[in-house]
Amino acid sequence: MTRTCGSCTLCCKLTEVPELFKPVNKWCGFCKPGEGCSSYEKRPESCHTFACIWLTDLSLDDELRPDRSRVLLERLTDKTILVLNEPSRPEAWRAPAMLKILQNMVRSGLTLAVGNATQKHLILPQGRTKDEAVREIQEVARGRSELHDRPQHA
Repeated sequence: MTRTCGSCTLCCKLTEVPELFKPVNKWCGFCKPGEGCSSYEKRPESCHTFACIWLTDLSLDDELRPDRSRVLLERLTDKTILVLNEPSRPEAWRAPAMLKILQNMVRSGLTLAVGNATQKHLILPQGRTKDEAVREIQEVARGRSELHDRPQHA
């Protein structure tokens, strides 16, 4: 059993698309909100390989789908989850159902990098240092910035 995005297009707003120079919290020019990408077959590599955690973790309830919860969960590394909130709902990650999932992630040893337009939080599991987590996140960011040099979208 697999999931599909359906009418969810929140990643097209909340995530950066380096190849298109699309910043976070701005709708992609190719996105039709609630429908999908108007240039799906020619989408950049970062879009092609992206899958939010709701798509890949079938244990998450349907209410946690990003367009419903207003929270997008992305696995940055084996140890770190990026938690992005819809800018108009900066506290959405604190909703009871989402908070329970996030607490379980931290208990299992994952670091949470929670961000929105006005706040950023780093929630560390026991035994992980802030410096270690920040270095790991910076390394991912450097790798993504390299995509700026390789436009792939027509």
